[in-house]
Amino acid sequence: TQSRSSAASDVYKRQKEYRTAGICEFIFKALLYRSIEIQNLIISLKITIINIGINESGFFSIIFLNKAYNSLPNDASIVQKLGVAFAISGNNERAAELFKRGTVLDSANANLWLNLGYIHAGLGNQEESKRCLDKAYELDPKLKNE
Repeated sequence: TQSRSSAASDVYKRQKEYRTAGICEFIFKALLYRSIEIQNLIISLKITIINIGINESGFFSIIFLNKAYNSLPNDASIVQKLGVAFAISGNNERAAELFKRGTVLDSANANLWLNLGYIHAGLGNQEESKRCLDKAYELDPKLKNE
């Protein structure tokens, strides 16, 4: 019974991913054809991206976050989420590029600086890691205690 329960749970998760993917496709088509007001579209897009979440491999999210990034390349929150997805998937070089871009778009975002610092540490760039982490802690001292 536990394996059936697990299988049912997997099916439910997959169905949720497909529904979310369908919503994403609708949003991107609407953006393409400008068939709904742009502000409502951006709000829907952000909600959809949050609903997609980032699974263990990051792959599912990378597909849709890339589409969002291509449509809204100056949205720091999308850049950050895409960076996290690449970091989870193991592509730290691409994650570093995205987090760096995010800090240019939103230099006051402590979480972007924190993520960039962690990625640099993982890449062996200790000086750059320290610089980024110091900036994150300067912007939000509470991060130092987490």
